[in-house]
Amino acid sequence: MKFLLWGVCLAMTSVSLQAEEAQPSQNLLSYNQASLSVDSRRPVAGDAATAELNMPAGALQLARSHDYLLWAETKAATLHLLQRNAAGALQPVKSIPMSIGKAGYGKSEEGDKRTPIGVYRITSFLSESQLDDFYGSGAYPIDYPNALDKRLKRTGHGIWLHGLPQGIDSRPPRDSDGCVVINNADLDGLAGQIKTGDTYLVISENFEWQSLASSKQQLQPIKAHFERWLAAWQSLDNDTYLDYYAQDFNNLEKGKRAWDSYKRRIHKNKRFIDVSISDLSVFTYPGEDNLITVRYYQSYKSSNYQWQGWKEQLWGLRDGEWKIVYEGDA
Repeated sequence: MKFLLWGVCLAMTSVSLQAEEAQPSQNLLSYNQASLSVDSRRPVAGDAATAELNMPAGALQLARSHDYLLWAETKAATLHLLQRNAAGALQPVKSIPMSIGKAGYGKSEEGDKRTPIGVYRITSFLSESQLDDFYGSGAYPIDYPNALDKRLKRTGHGIWLHGLPQGIDSRPPRDSDGCVVINNADLDGLAGQIKTGDTYLVISENFEWQSLASSKQQLQPIKAHFERWLAAWQSLDNDTYLDYYAQDFNNLEKGKRAWDSYKRRIHKNKRFIDVSISDLSVFTYPGEDNLITVRYYQSYKSSNYQWQGWKEQLWGLRDGEWKIVYEGDA
């Protein structure tokens, strides 16, 4: 069995220029200066705290192949750019004022003017020449709705990280239709840190730091279950392997009963299974209780089939045990 435990894995809609009536008409910069000045839990670039080994609370591991992570803190209307260091910790590079949905955050349906909460990936880049001036110097679509959103029947689409119309430098903290919006200079500055199809954007209500040691400690039970699940799969121990899937498992095509039948049927024709896992990323899922998202690169080889690609799992706590509630291509 080859197993390399390397990293943490982990989106946005269209925007309107009219500020929400209930929102004060202060600009983004002044709003975030006030927020950042009173929160001693948030080290910023240049502080002595950046030398410490820290992780955002909820980031259990970021894959070695990921140099940067974006984290949108909706309550403070701030987008954080974080860089992975050699120890696997994340250090603050920059905090950028942002605007989110007019109705706040916690998107659940099309047109609710809310920004989603979750772990998302930036899927592509749309250049200024491909867009109306409304989106500024470019846009990075994200993968909302993701697998969890679809499981929970959340609707909507077109959630982007994008810029401002030319000549406009800031917007109120809640002024979009659900997208995350920053000024064009900051958006352009992220071009070297974003890898489309790969870079994660975590969107959560709050942003706090914890030690790298705490993240590793929280990772241990998930890591142990993941390794035992993998060992059972490679051993063709169907009963143990399938016991790792929750009764409410659903991969958006098959429920638990159909998944069990499918796996037992295909395993009958295999003499061996060999699976190599790398670039593992693990997050606790923001806004959800006892839910972990895991993304990794899988190289699969059996006696009659070979496959390589990205996979994602969601692990939930069921009766005191971690179980897989979703698994699919990522």
